[in-house]
Amino acid sequence: MKYTLLSIAALLLSNLAPAPALAQPEQRAINISIFGIGPAVDENALRAVKSVIGRAVAEGVIDTYITYGYGIEGGMSSCIQLSPFQDSQKLIQLKSQLLQIRPPSSTTSYVVQVATACDPKPPSTVSTSEGIVNFAHVAPHPNKSA
Repeated sequence: MKYTLLSIAALLLSNLAPAPALAQPEQRAINISIFGIGPAVDENALRAVKSVIGRAVAEGVIDTYITYGYGIEGGMSSCIQLSPFQDSQKLIQLKSQLLQIRPPSSTTSYVVQVATACDPKPPSTVSTSEGIVNFAHVAPHPNKSA
């Protein structure tokens, strides 16, 4: 009888405990947009972004790299995603490296945003520091036919 009462009390108390918060999906990707905003994109900044991405690919830190489009004044919109064998600390390091790149705001819009995963389809628009880039106005890569 004593154990039955204890079991019932434990059951009732466990139902009164607050439910654990739903876990947020782990962020494992970074969306990167770097575009010229009238004048051409800052080539040094674009080269630095490509260098950070290239090193991460070569070292096996990221295994997904998607380029969504290229800007008319130069630049690109892309996404990189961590390899499944990397922990989320690597994402923080990559974001930090990317944020150390500081192109002049007079020529270049540069946005780095952490995401859950890379979307295989390009977004229709991307937020930039200068507003919204509509991908209907983003040119295909110059070496590819439209």
